[in-house]
Formats: sequence, C-alpha cells, structure tokens
Amino acid sequence: MLDQLNREVDAVLRLPEVAERVRGFGADPVGGDRAHYTRVIAEDWERWGGVVRDLGLRGD
Repeated sequence: MLDQLNREVDAVLRLPEVAERVRGFGADPVGGDRAHYTRVIAEDWERWGGVVRDLGLRGD
C-alpha cells in the first residue's frame, strides 16, 4: 500500500503544473522512491531541527 501511495505522489509531483506550484511556495518538488524520501526527511531534520528548537518554534 505504501509503495502504491509513493508511486502516485511521485507521479503527481512530476506534473509540470504541480511542480511549478510547489516551486512557487519556495520548495523543490522532490519525488523518488520511499528510501529517497526517507533520506530527504532525515537531512531536513538534521538541517532544520536545531534551528526550530533554538527559536522555540512550535507547530500548533
């Protein structure tokens, strides 16, 4: 089930209009397999986790 969901999300992110909209938010439309996505999240957590904690930001 997760592999199918990943394939569907990846296909949507590859649509030019979706990719352009994502870029408009200042983000990169990152697709790929589940292992790649896991690496991206881990790298973002490493990069931004300390900043979020240091600033005391919360998601609520």
